[in-house]
Amino acid sequence: MAEGYIKLFRKFVTWEWYDDINTSRLFLHLLLTANWKDAEWHGIIIKRGSKLTSRSRLAKETGLTEDQIKTSLNKLISTNEITKESTNKYTIINIVKYGDYQISSNDDTQQNTQQDNQSMPNNYPNECQSNANQIPTNKEIKELKELKEDNNTSLKEINKQINNQEKPTLFELFEDEFKRPLTQIEIKRLFDWQQEHDEQLVVYALREASINKKWNFNYIGQILYEWQRNGMTAEMYEEREDNGNQ
Repeated sequence: MAEGYIKLFRKFVTWEWYDDINTSRLFLHLLLTANWKDAEWHGIIIKRGSKLTSRSRLAKETGLTEDQIKTSLNKLISTNEITKESTNKYTIINIVKYGDYQISSNDDTQQNTQQDNQSMPNNYPNECQSNANQIPTNKEIKELKELKEDNNTSLKEINKQINNQEKPTLFELFEDEFKRPLTQIEIKRLFDWQQEHDEQLVVYALREASINKKWNFNYIGQILYEWQRNGMTAEMYEEREDNGNQ
């Protein structure tokens, strides 16, 4: 499955073919599967916003019959949604206003901001900022762990030193460790973890994932699930680590 997405305005529901299930389904399928950049096939240039296909292939991909595909293609052509170039071997379908359904960098930034404001709870920004003085980075944990090895300082005492320093948010900590921005789904999941678990325990779960080189939200979620089931607390984790490094 190709990555990426398209821009679809809410006014799409007023489009004249919206209530035509077969035609709207076919058009959405074409939008989602058309080339997002120019490509070449057997010496033929397939332009951005175009798709090399056939009625039989479209029928297989959409679950419609070939007759339904033919009818819907003709409807889309009649209203200038698409154009079609056919030979005895293949068909190239061109989406006339393909650019209208692509998100520019400015649109992307604005959309993400709006989604953040709409999908996150009202206390989301404050929750993020409130963690700033509580969460150590892995680098700081490593440095202070080295300090522990030198002077036998416990992990709990290390955390007290960490809490006296200005720290990034939990989200920044995850992005720093993952070496990329978090997706909307990951941000929502991380926010849920904040509500369900001790935040320090979430940090320790990230630490365990990093140690095992498993930078994966499902892996971290499984750690938190097992810890919750076994009654693990941040204090118990610290004690276990301290005992294991003595």
